[in-house]
Amino acid sequence: DQTIEFDVVNGIREGDFIVYYPDKNIQIIGKLANNKNIGEWKYFNPNGSLQTIGKFLDDLPSGIWTWYYPNGKLAEQGNFVKGKRDGEWKTYDSLGNANFVLKYKMDSVLDSIQVKK
Repeated sequence: DQTIEFDVVNGIREGDFIVYYPDKNIQIIGKLANNKNIGEWKYFNPNGSLQTIGKFLDDLPSGIWTWYYPNGKLAEQGNFVKGKRDGEWKTYDSLGNANFVLKYKMDSVLDSIQVKK
């Protein structure tokens, strides 16, 4: 069973938000304000390694988000603007080598380039 912790103040979710795996390791940790996700959020693999890190602004992904493989190597990184992929995004193989660069404009792919190895 998963355990979820958060505070409710005057009927509004506020403060720390934490989801635990059944073994009590943290799965997700972030902050809430006025029932919305805000600030930095971290998502973890069952083995405890960092899976994803990014920030929310007014309940939408914002700024640079980064995903990792369970081995800790970089998997993907890119920028969100108002919850949409925007700008340059890079994907990596499981060894951490860049393999694609994608250019987005408000969630639409404008260009995709395979990185030469």
